[in-house]
Amino acid sequence: MLPRRRASQQVPRPRLFYGWWMVWLGGLLSSLNKTAVNRGFPVFVAPVRESFGASNAAVAFIFALARAQSGPTGLWAGWCLDRWGPRRVLWVGALMSGSGFLALGYTTSLWAFGMLYLLVVTVGGDRSRLFLRAVRRDQ
Repeated sequence: MLPRRRASQQVPRPRLFYGWWMVWLGGLLSSLNKTAVNRGFPVFVAPVRESFGASNAAVAFIFALARAQSGPTGLWAGWCLDRWGPRRVLWVGALMSGSGFLALGYTTSLWAFGMLYLLVVTVGGDRSRLFLRAVRRDQ
């Protein structure tokens, strides 16, 4: 008679570390932000120029200002992170950026497009990816 094999005891798999979910989410949001807000402006130049009858320089100036404003508003973003924490800042920024993109379709002038893009879309996009820089322990 052959010896009986013991039923192997399966060790339960440990759950995926919560931090890895944050890394994955951060990478996804960062790539979406970089694609749509930072690197995607050449796709928008021709339609914006034709819709508003503006020059390439005027449209490019709006996108250049959007990149330049990220630095100075970083101070405000740091204060928001300290005061409300990364989770709230992330959600507010994502809602600002998403609703701003939706509202861009309803603008009727280049001036309104520029203000909406600078004050809502870009600021919201910057806030929604700031949590990547915020390392905070749950207390």
